[in-house]
Amino acid sequence: MAQTARSGSFAETQFASAATSAAVVAANGKRVKLTIANHSTTLTLYIRLGATAAVVGQGVPIAPGQLYEEPTGWKGAVQGIWTGDDAAVATVIEHLP
Repeated sequence: MAQTARSGSFAETQFASAATSAAVVAANGKRVKLTIANHSTTLTLYIRLGATAAVVGQGVPIAPGQLYEEPTGWKGAVQGIWTGDDAAVATVIEHLP
């Protein structure tokens, strides 16, 4: 769902917990910034920049209750995998111009 923010717009989606690798967000050449918030109280979300499958214990870990802001302006796809499946979600926000 796209919404308007003061400095542009953003697209917000949810990434549900699962113990298999899946796309967190597709590539987007217009993306200015990417923010991912892990709302789980018990599971870590591992993300991998690119189209290659994410693997538990590799890539960028987002601990339970933590926020990740991608620092390089990555515009490519992001894959993710959780350390389990407990019906948790992560909020994914793409900041757009």
